[in-house]
Amino acid sequence: MKKTLAQLKDERVAWGEKVSDLSNKVQMAMLDNTVSVDDTKKLQASLDDAKNQRDSLAKEIASVENKAAENFRNQYGEGANFVNQKGQSVKIFNKNDKLSSEFANDTSNADLGKLVKGMITGRWENAIEEQKLMAMNTTGDGNVLIPTPLSTQMIDMVRANSVLNQAGAFTVPMDSSSLTVAKQTGDIATNWKKEGDSIVISDPTFTPVVFNAKTLVGMCKVTIEMLEDAQNIGQLISDSLVQSLALSLDRAGIVGTGTDPEPLGLYNRTAITKQPIGKALENYKDISNSLTTILGANGQANAIIMNPRTYGELDNLTDTLGQPLNAPQSYVNLEQKLTTTQIPTNLGTDKDESFAIVGDFSKLWMGLRTNVVLEVSRTSGDVFDTMEYAVRAYLRADYQTVHDPHFVVLDGIK
Repeated sequence: MKKTLAQLKDERVAWGEKVSDLSNKVQMAMLDNTVSVDDTKKLQASLDDAKNQRDSLAKEIASVENKAAENFRNQYGEGANFVNQKGQSVKIFNKNDKLSSEFANDTSNADLGKLVKGMITGRWENAIEEQKLMAMNTTGDGNVLIPTPLSTQMIDMVRANSVLNQAGAFTVPMDSSSLTVAKQTGDIATNWKKEGDSIVISDPTFTPVVFNAKTLVGMCKVTIEMLEDAQNIGQLISDSLVQSLALSLDRAGIVGTGTDPEPLGLYNRTAITKQPIGKALENYKDISNSLTTILGANGQANAIIMNPRTYGELDNLTDTLGQPLNAPQSYVNLEQKLTTTQIPTNLGTDKDESFAIVGDFSKLWMGLRTNVVLEVSRTSGDVFDTMEYAVRAYLRADYQTVHDPHFVVLDGIK
């Protein structure tokens, strides 16, 4: 039986752990005089074999993901493009595509961490290119509009940390504050006809939906002492901002209220089916039912996203003999089984409920402006009194679904 992408990734993780274990054993054997040369060679041979298995799986995973990308492009057209309301071609990016690859790499040697540190400290040793970028892209109010190549690199880092992106959500670059795309509201009706009979025309199955870019801000503080002592502080700050923005994007895409300035998340979309649970998951039946619902809508779910608590409940399920409960093939076949703390566990009357989302996440699109603005302040809030700097980055984004029946929310999981 052909292995799923999730199974391949699990095997790669297992072989990676084996490589780490064998590497430690080889090192210990080389330092232990009581271990024979032959035994050390056997351990080294086992290590080499484990590395080959791990690397082979990595290549197979890349092949499967590339095939998925190819299938997507076949579905949406060459180059994964569509035409917007202005008649312009817009590329759709899947989770493996990088926005940075679409732009001239004229700042290939620039480093975001160095740029951040230089902006804060005013010292540009070993950061001449970053200093030039700072000078060329400073706005009238002292903010820095990160140049497109560096900006898209940061956005790619944010996307890589986003669970929704990992699940398969697509990214659509926006060249203005709004973008209109078509949303499928039903399958096209077809019918057989006799010669001479009129054609029965079905109602329109597509409706326009509009991305309206909303502002998302990430902010952190750093002490002057830390700036003076930590050599890698610039990179740490940029990583912190990236993680903060990624978590906030996930939260908006999952539970956003839709009330300005938040995008509308999957959980609050009334057109998405909510399957009530009302208890802890005792088996995989509810998940199987959700997958059947999506199949009934001519869809194919590729992922499930849940809170870590729910993941643990599923992982600890046992049969009547106390043995781990085998998951049905429909669950095993899901490419991604992901967790995020952005799904709450304090919902419901007793504040103890959570939910999980099953679906084809390629039907969730994130519209995204490709410019990131970076700000540094010594006077914001109380940072002057505490001898700190405030660093803030913001981008603009929105979420839309293009086919709601291909999602199901398992609601009220205790």
